Amino acid sequence: MMDTALAENQQLVSEILSGPDYFTCERTHTRMKKEICIKRQSKIKIPGGSWKYREIPPECMGCLQGKEVKELARPAVRDEAGGELKEMDTEKKTCTKPGCDEPVKAKGLCTGHYNEEYNRQLQEKKKGLREKIEIKPSKPAEEKAPVTEESHSIIMVDFAEFPKLLEKPEKQARIDFRPIENQVLYLIKRGLEEST
Repeated sequence: MMDTALAENQQLVSEILSGPDYFTCERTHTRMKKEICIKRQSKIKIPGGSWKYREIPPECMGCLQGKEVKELARPAVRDEAGGELKEMDTEKKTCTKPGCDEPVKAKGLCTGHYNEEYNRQLQEKKKGLREKIEIKPSKPAEEKAPVTEESHSIIMVDFAEFPKLLEKPEKQARIDFRPIENQVLYLIKRGLEEST
């Protein structure tokens, strides 16, 4: 029973390896899928890396058989949906913008045109966001009650006769990064709180 299953597996593997998608690679002495041979002949970007590429394997560099496989074979590749064979496109595509012959990098565009399109779409998104954000006008400042002579909210103190008295509050105001007027108010408040 075990021998039968093993024989069936070997026959299946033999059928796959002798199929039209595979060939005997002279350099690696293996049966290799044509699609893999074509991929091994070019640099491949390593996933997760930033502009890191896997180098072409040394045994594949300058391989005439590989170039022949690449030129002649359009290997059949399984379609993701499930099983139908389709021709693999090995031709280099050029940018879809008129007059541009640069190779395609993404979405049918070369690097330069792709970056332009990306930046244009980014600017449109930013513009759309700006339009969605409503800029509310600032509230008008509340009008203060006019100060009359009867009002005692303003006290003018002249330190001309006592300049030494003002030195200490000025120094502390600079240390605390506050105007001298606020420093004097603080000292008055603190003095009143201590006296009660």
